[in-house]
Amino acid sequence: MKDYKLVLAYGSFLLNVAYFGYWVYCSSMHETMVDAVAAFEKVPIFGHFYWDVIFFIATILAIIVFARRKGILSKAALILQILFASGYLWTHM
Repeated sequence: MKDYKLVLAYGSFLLNVAYFGYWVYCSSMHETMVDAVAAFEKVPIFGHFYWDVIFFIATILAIIVFARRKGILSKAALILQILFASGYLWTHM
């Protein structure tokens, strides 16, 4: 039972890294912010707001899993997940 929670937590972590990595890629490939946002918005199937909500919920669940685990790797992932969650909240303020 604990294994699937850990797999989902690390899966959420990898999705967050890929999501923010794609944003960094789009912003580095375009000269203006408007072009970068337009390129970033082309990929999702049903809009960034829904992706952000899904990723935010998965991030909160991963924070709970990582907070209950011991070890350096889990605590480092916990800190990064907290930063990802604050990034999602910051973009929708």
